[in-house]
Amino acid sequence: MMLDLVDATRNEPESPRSNSAAMPESVEVPSAAPRLRVAIAAPTVDRPDGLRRLMEGLAKLTFQRVPEPEITVVIVDNAAAPQAAPIVDGYRALLRWPVVYHHEPRRGLAHARNAQLAAAPATADWLAMIDDDEVPVPEWLDSLLAVALAHDADFVCGPVVPAFVEPPPAWAIPGRFFETGPFTDGQPIGHPYTGNVLVSLKAVRAAGWRFEMAFNHTGGEDEHFFARALGTGLKAVAAADATIFETIPPSRTTISWIARRYFRMGTTVAAIDRLHDPSPARLARRGLLGCGRLAVGLASMASAPFKGRLALVKGISDAARGAGALAGLLGISFAEYGARNRPNAAELPPK
Repeated sequence: MMLDLVDATRNEPESPRSNSAAMPESVEVPSAAPRLRVAIAAPTVDRPDGLRRLMEGLAKLTFQRVPEPEITVVIVDNAAAPQAAPIVDGYRALLRWPVVYHHEPRRGLAHARNAQLAAAPATADWLAMIDDDEVPVPEWLDSLLAVALAHDADFVCGPVVPAFVEPPPAWAIPGRFFETGPFTDGQPIGHPYTGNVLVSLKAVRAAGWRFEMAFNHTGGEDEHFFARALGTGLKAVAAADATIFETIPPSRTTISWIARRYFRMGTTVAAIDRLHDPSPARLARRGLLGCGRLAVGLASMASAPFKGRLALVKGISDAARGAGALAGLLGISFAEYGARNRPNAAELPPK
């Protein structure tokens, strides 16, 4: 799906819905109930144009299903030296809510995510997490909150739709390598993700959870965080209309990028097992699953001469994930977000 990235929230297609086409019902909130208090938090590093698009998208948020909450916008600048402050200051007048700028000079995903948790106001009930290469639809936060209240959920995720900077290869869209969803409201989510999630701060603060530093440069810090939370019985569901559009630069629409990403994903699940359940039975199960996925991937790759390029890429992704799981069991990791692999402003088109 190609989008006009100059104004993603104005020119995007209608939000994809997998339930009915009718407008979702609003949630009844007692008139005497206090307003919901929400922190919208995003990390940013070396993406000034992405941050500008995000801020403009946030300025267009609307509320129909729930009363407009008390909102604080939190921007965590994860550059070594503070760079995003002038951009944030330039958008304070555009946003109708207070904006907190926080500089976290220690580079890495876990540092940035933990800074989001720390910088959220103590009065906030919810933390809505989004990234600096994403733009929400106007009903994004409204939908997340409505579903959280209607389904008594601790975490709510929305769909992620790719916004390709350039026309992608023919395999990219049918392969669905860059999208999440569509969903129905209240659909259970087994693997929440920080790029589009509403988090109950009450639950997180009560448990004292933070993002694990072992995943600081590898990625997968969100998978570990939410796996631990869901393991305690907390509830995660989806919001059908809480869509964000994620900018996908050409550097990501390559077979080599897919192979690296899925290899890292495999190492992540193995690392989670080694951290929290290193029993021989668990590790053996992970090894068998890794072998199975590797075998499926190799079979798909072998069928590529007959089934085409998509079968090849899917096979590579499965084989890479299986190989990653086996490597992870041996303690091997891949620093997807280390200095050599870190995304930067050159991946995004100028605003």
